Amino acid sequence: MLIVLLAASAAASAAAQCLQVAGTSIVPLMAATSALPVDDESRSIDMAFVGFTFPIGGSNYTHFVVGSNGEVYLTDGTGVVDPAQFGVSTLAEMRGVAGASPRVMAVSGDLVASLGAPTWDILVDDSQFGQVQITWLSVRTWFSWPTFSMAVTLFLSGDVRLDYGDGDFSRVAWGYHAGVSAGNAVGTGLEVSSDFSSNADSGALPLLFEEGWQPFDLRDRSVLLTPNGNGGYSSSVTCGLAYHESYGEGCYGVGHESFYQQFTDAAVAASTLTGNAMVMTPTTGGYGAVWLPNAAVSLYMPPTTAAVAMPVGNDGQVTQALSVPFPLPSAVVNELTVHGNGIIGFGPGPIGPSSQNWLPQPERMMAGAHGGIYCWHAYNADEGGEVWFEEFAGVSCVTFLDVENFPLTLVNPSTFQIQFHHAAGAIIFVFVDIDSDNTMIYTIYPQDHIIGYTPPGESVDPGGVDFMTPLPVFTMPDVKALKLSAAPDPISSPTAGSTVVYTVDHALELMPGTGMAVGVVAFSLVSVPSSGLAIIGAPDCAAYVGLFGLTLSFVGTLGAQHVPLVLPPGLPPGTVMYAQAASLSLGVNAANLITSNAVESVISVN
Repeated sequence: MLIVLLAASAAASAAAQCLQVAGTSIVPLMAATSALPVDDESRSIDMAFVGFTFPIGGSNYTHFVVGSNGEVYLTDGTGVVDPAQFGVSTLAEMRGVAGASPRVMAVSGDLVASLGAPTWDILVDDSQFGQVQITWLSVRTWFSWPTFSMAVTLFLSGDVRLDYGDGDFSRVAWGYHAGVSAGNAVGTGLEVSSDFSSNADSGALPLLFEEGWQPFDLRDRSVLLTPNGNGGYSSSVTCGLAYHESYGEGCYGVGHESFYQQFTDAAVAASTLTGNAMVMTPTTGGYGAVWLPNAAVSLYMPPTTAAVAMPVGNDGQVTQALSVPFPLPSAVVNELTVHGNGIIGFGPGPIGPSSQNWLPQPERMMAGAHGGIYCWHAYNADEGGEVWFEEFAGVSCVTFLDVENFPLTLVNPSTFQIQFHHAAGAIIFVFVDIDSDNTMIYTIYPQDHIIGYTPPGESVDPGGVDFMTPLPVFTMPDVKALKLSAAPDPISSPTAGSTVVYTVDHALELMPGTGMAVGVVAFSLVSVPSSGLAIIGAPDCAAYVGLFGLTLSFVGTLGAQHVPLVLPPGLPPGTVMYAQAASLSLGVNAANLITSNAVESVISVN
């Protein structure tokens, strides 16, 4: 029962840092495997193990090849046999065909690096005798933005260690693989995913893997895959046994502070935008946006000889200081950072997204820390046109003048301008001529446009609008979903316990005018599949824990609520505890409550 957790004795312990980064960059050695950038699809040359060979599947290998998608292939120095083009995303790619090279990975699948960020790198460290460590820094899953780091270490004994950083692995889910395979079509193709956290063992088969995390449970941990003496491998967690992992979603997150229209058809974008304008005027806590049909000609301010060229090129960005600060509802902007793909970020760069920044996606717009004005599209000033900055009397203008769109083989320029009127605090979109070409980018990606605004900081996606019908739109601060988090790691050694603080963010007011937040954090040894709470009067909320063993209440003024939980010494390593918060608010729904995401806590000695 969870009541045992109330026993006295608390000695806080620092969180484990399982990923130790070392080594030399191998990015200059990476060779593209397709027309895509090397941070997306590439492999290194064959590199020799220093002073040893690596045994697997009855053979010894002298070289290894590193893939940008998280793979390490073992070779004889003559190249990889049957590599996975977009990372190891299936059991078939894990096994390989007959004669395929062995492969090892901490996380592999369709990964993309942050080539524009200073933290992106692939490192190799062979400074310690009898081992080599390969580290991927700041990678992300394709079509997402959260970054994480990881490492694979190969030992002369045949052991493999997988290290995971304290990053954001939330988008690592179905299809992404971790593990070791002897290649050569090993096994039958009927093998199933193992749980590395539970002492997995593959018996006589030199194939052991995990995939399909929900949630990902290896963040800030190290897993050792050891030859088991029977030809296969066994797993054990060697670092970071104690951890917290969030999963599920709270209610009710409602987006109010941003707005956008996403065009999935460039011809529709052209017919909607060309010749028209939109003005954003400050209101209390936000903006009112009004559509101005046929106003582009009268509002457009052509660049003069005093304009400053902004060499954004293809996917680049330039930061420009403002001679007069520009007021936003929540901040004052002293610089604008202009991205070549039509994003004008508030403040100094770099602005994101740093990966696939030519591919407009609402969720990545909402996640941008800078906020900004979005006329997001796959523009390419290297192909033609110019981006200009100019300050007229009290107005700062960013102008995309005849800037070309992808693909490279067509003449398809667009012209638009964003005006910042300092005295009034207004922002005006002026769409002079938006190209209608729908030719796919790289024959794969559509010619999408996202036009809109989001303030600094992560926002709740409000869903798209149609500029031609519902404007005006009025923005105001978002209502954030109830959120639960926990820190530090839940440590309980034979001689010392720790205090874990559960933090509840975005609790609603109990009653209008009280300024008070009231609720509970419920703890259980049992999780349940996401269960909707409409039946009790809380639609769109969900329960993730069951059989409450302990509930701790919180009462305080609006803001973050902190609920400490004392863990005594001597709890069995590997004990799993689940927590979820609920906040009371009269009238929010029939049940008068909202619920948070859940937090899984694994208690151990480090």
